[in-house]
Amino acid sequence: MIECLKYKKHEKDGCLLGFADVYDDVQDWEVRGIKLFMKDGKRWIQMPSSEFQTPEGEKAYNPIVKKREKANVEQYGREVIKAIEVYCATNRDDKQDVPF
Repeated sequence: MIECLKYKKHEKDGCLLGFADVYDDVQDWEVRGIKLFMKDGKRWIQMPSSEFQTPEGEKAYNPIVKKREKANVEQYGREVIKAIEVYCATNRDDKQDVPF
């Protein structure tokens, strides 16, 4: 089971909704800084990554942790998003809207 430990709404415009810290009891790991995005009604996550510069001078990112199988990536993403939903519903400040 994945539990959202913390969620911070991103206050700027754009696709990025916020950042989450989660605990995965199956893997027994805590992942900090997962990004939650939404565009055209579709939500997805991005695992923490490190920024680097390509030889052409462009910014690129390497994931710090990643799943190998696409089906596992998608399933993990759905579970993280559900955990964020539960966290936001139970820790809701009535002065703020739920982020999605």
